[in-house]
Amino acid sequence: MNDLAAQILGVGQMALMSGYIVFLRVGTAMALLPAFGERSVPAQIRLMLGLAFTVIVLPAVAGDVAPIAERAEVIGAFILTEVIAGLVIGI
Repeated sequence: MNDLAAQILGVGQMALMSGYIVFLRVGTAMALLPAFGERSVPAQIRLMLGLAFTVIVLPAVAGDVAPIAERAEVIGAFILTEVIAGLVIGI
């Protein structure tokens, strides 16, 4: 029983880490996009749109992001590159 719970927890953690990595790029891009990054759009709406776009994009890139999310030693550098890529996309 404990082995099954550990496996489920491991899968959940990998899914959350993959989603977080995708959200970094999508959220950063949305902060700079003309329609979504305006001050007239409330922060809660921008957050929900960012999460919705993350859910849409995640299945398409899950195969590429999952191996990187498993390696804990490269997460810091990968987070930095995702934010920079999001900035480039948004600009």
